[in-house]
Amino acid sequence: MTKVLVVEDEDNYRQFLKKVVERKYPCETASDGYEAREKIQKGNYDIVIHDLRLPGIQGKDLIHFIRNDIDRNIINIVITGYENDWNPIEAKGEDIFYYFKKGEFKPADLLKILENAEKIRKIRIDEKKNINKLINEEKKSYFSKLAISIAHEINNPLQSMMLITNMLRENLSELESENKKSLNEEIDILEKSIGRIKQTVELIIKFNRDNFEEGEKTDIQWIIDQAISFIRPIAKEKGIKINKPVIQNGSNLKKLNRSHLFALLYLLLEIVDFNIQDISIFVKRENETCFIKIICNLKNGTSKDTSYDRKIGDIEKDTSIGSSLNIFKKLGTGISFKKTEDRVTILIKH
Repeated sequence: MTKVLVVEDEDNYRQFLKKVVERKYPCETASDGYEAREKIQKGNYDIVIHDLRLPGIQGKDLIHFIRNDIDRNIINIVITGYENDWNPIEAKGEDIFYYFKKGEFKPADLLKILENAEKIRKIRIDEKKNINKLINEEKKSYFSKLAISIAHEINNPLQSMMLITNMLRENLSELESENKKSLNEEIDILEKSIGRIKQTVELIIKFNRDNFEEGEKTDIQWIIDQAISFIRPIAKEKGIKINKPVIQNGSNLKKLNRSHLFALLYLLLEIVDFNIQDISIFVKRENETCFIKIICNLKNGTSKDTSYDRKIGDIEKDTSIGSSLNIFKKLGTGISFKKTEDRVTILIKH
């Protein structure tokens, strides 16, 4: 039920307003600004009717207090005998719903304004609820994107898996029955992500062995396919296209240590941070040497971005992607970078 507070220092007029309002709404009163502020802090009012000239806190200051410190959706109505204190145009700019001059309105007029104020109050509250609902739905719909982003940003698959799971668990209590379908979709995405993460965890364990060269050997085709499979969802979220890899002399390519997958994966995770349009991978063999060329075409305007030049500069100093560079070096693999205005080319040689 809509609740009204009348703030008026003249006893008779305060009682008159109270009787008018109580024809339709519960009503309380305050005789000065201090009493009004105390009641507003403790009560739950939907509409406040203000006199402007009050003992203690003035009506204008009380309105500002309500709007800034209590609830800006509370409807404020001014009834004053001194129109020059706050002209109607200025009052409208202060989000005053209606402005009455004492003695110039009938009780029915006030009740009609209160009815309209009640409707506006309800619309404001419903609008706020709808906005909060949209925000929550937006958060839920982007939950999988956030999970992928976390996995990318912290570059630690095991921690990512734990963090994402905890986030999902915290959100379960907030989900209603209508969101079950959405939850199932998110769990499906999560399970696929965890599958990729588990593969990477296994690679980490293998990679941490003391002797890198004694690791399991595998086809380079498998290494490329696995790395692209893992990185593709992240690239898709960033609007980056990964072209189908071109592998020359496929059957004659030498096998590589599986730790190369971990190194390549780390490298690709860093590459997708660039403002790039697409990634192409070319593999070929010359004599006993295997070459992997990664070409990253930049989006328009990227070369003018100072942060891009800084990051490329860091790469050339072996600082931006130190993890993958160190892995390649320990595996006896060479890596070099070349940049132009429209692309970055990375050459891996083993």
